[in-house]
Amino acid sequence: INGRVAPLLLVSSSNDKFLKHVETFVALTHNSAVVLKAAALFASVLYDVTKGKSIDKALQDVDVDPSLKTAFEAGMNSKDQDTFSTIRNFGPACGVEGGLEGVLHLLVSYDDFKEAMIANAKAGGDTSARAMIVAMIMGAANKHIPSSWIEGTKGLA
Repeated sequence: INGRVAPLLLVSSSNDKFLKHVETFVALTHNSAVVLKAAALFASVLYDVTKGKSIDKALQDVDVDPSLKTAFEAGMNSKDQDTFSTIRNFGPACGVEGGLEGVLHLLVSYDDFKEAMIANAKAGGDTSARAMIVAMIMGAANKHIPSSWIEGTKGLA
């Protein structure tokens, strides 16, 4: 799963072009069939959210490759579970196995950006891999990023 695809929206005039750009980009860094399928899933959700769909609706409407169906359903059905235990049980590493479920858990469990990021960080493991995707999608949905977090990063580049 690659969370660095958001800038490709700027050079994509349609969902099909965006998905093609994402596939090309992800294949350069993670040329794996399962990673390409997971990237397409989250890219589709991102695209739909940028076009005004809610995160929940975009997740409900996304086409899920059969090879990801079990993991997708596990993540989607984990909403009312404790985040720390859930992510630890899914697997806290950055791989698609566990990572996909963890990202979905965060997206269905939190409507607040700050709460999602804190819960993700507390779960441990490869928090940045999950956070990139969650932040990209929540940002596209105009979820509030705390101003102190934004101000705290100015001048660091």
